[in-house]
Amino acid sequence: MEIVTRDRASAYSCAVSSIIPDAIQVADRFHLLKNLSDCVYDIIRIEYRNLVNSITEDSLQEETLVHESSDEESGKVPQKEKGEMNDYLKGRFEKVKEMIEDGVGFRTIARTLQMSRNTVRRYSNMDILPCKSIYIKNNYNEYQEIIENWLSEGKIITGIFEIIKKAGFKGSRTAFYERYKDHPMRTTHAVNIIAKVKRRLISPRKISKYLGFADLSKIKDQTDKEIMGELISKNILLEDLRHQVLSFKTLLLGNDDSLLEDWMKKTLTIGKSQLKTFIKGLKSDIEAVRNAIITNWSNGQVEGQVNRLKSIKRQMYGRAGFELLRRKVALSRVG
Repeated sequence: MEIVTRDRASAYSCAVSSIIPDAIQVADRFHLLKNLSDCVYDIIRIEYRNLVNSITEDSLQEETLVHESSDEESGKVPQKEKGEMNDYLKGRFEKVKEMIEDGVGFRTIARTLQMSRNTVRRYSNMDILPCKSIYIKNNYNEYQEIIENWLSEGKIITGIFEIIKKAGFKGSRTAFYERYKDHPMRTTHAVNIIAKVKRRLISPRKISKYLGFADLSKIKDQTDKEIMGELISKNILLEDLRHQVLSFKTLLLGNDDSLLEDWMKKTLTIGKSQLKTFIKGLKSDIEAVRNAIITNWSNGQVEGQVNRLKSIKRQMYGRAGFELLRRKVALSRVG
């Protein structure tokens, strides 16, 4: 045996070197590209937030418009006055009055409307449903001037609450907010922030995949194509990674291994630890890597048969034994 093609595992290299020391070892080109692709993916995954920010900072510009706005313009539902009865209670009150006029007894009304007879009896003695009584627990009047002064200066409610709290106000933050959140001095000048819709982004895995495209116009998804073009134009890191991935592909398909040393030096200048580890692995297996460049030997056929075997095995997983697997492999051509 003179030539052995293998993947990058050091166990294979050691085994071949110990058993067939004179054999020429050739690293599999697919696994070389796969190892580089995994390094690039790890880098993009770590830098993903910065990459996304580079294209969203411009696209998420905010335009602030200050204008007089009514509840209808802002889409805000008008609030009921404090103490005002809601429509549900008004409807039940009117229904009770109608049934009484029709001569229906209190017991029947209570059973039909699922309310107590005392409530029916109380409604029968009323002509108009009264508003709820309002009990103001906290005396806001003592601090009204302070509150309005700060509201006029545009101070946020939480800040105003802290100020009057120090001045002796005993009420809760929630009650204070509910009372003043729609105060005219706060809501008359509505500030509407109009932002562009956040664009759809692509995953780190897709980005690492597209970096291997020599021609980005071949990306089928139009949105992905536009985002990739923008990402590469705004990020030197992606531009450098793409250049090294494409040049490594060209290097493996050529026959000039003298370019390998220069490629490794340029890759190290990117300054990422993942790439440093990859280069270290190449140097530890440098002869097999050089042979992958200068020879046409490949274990692509073996890898293809392994994938075919795995596909057949998964089709019949848990349903048959080795004999059926052997027959399916022997009779199948494409899996």
